[in-house]
Amino acid sequence: FQIENFQTKIPIIGQTLSTNCWSCHGSPTVGAPMSLTTYSEISSFADSIVVRINKPSNNPLLMPKGGPKLSAADIATIESWIAAGKQNN
Repeated sequence: FQIENFQTKIPIIGQTLSTNCWSCHGSPTVGAPMSLTTYSEISSFADSIVVRINKPSNNPLLMPKGGPKLSAADIATIESWIAAGKQNN
């Protein structure tokens, strides 16, 4: 996916993930253990993503690493997307 396509394909979470996750997970060569560049990847890692973004601020497993914790609204949006069946528009 190009970032524009990513935001178009999964608009409900595209902006949040591209802003907060792509610096580490935007390419298999970046070094993060999982790439989030396709709908299939994002969908398959969705449950893991929710666990990591809900960690306490002082937990070393919190995502995004090195950045601020996602807002409650962003977390709720991702959780709603998963609950709605991980739609790929």
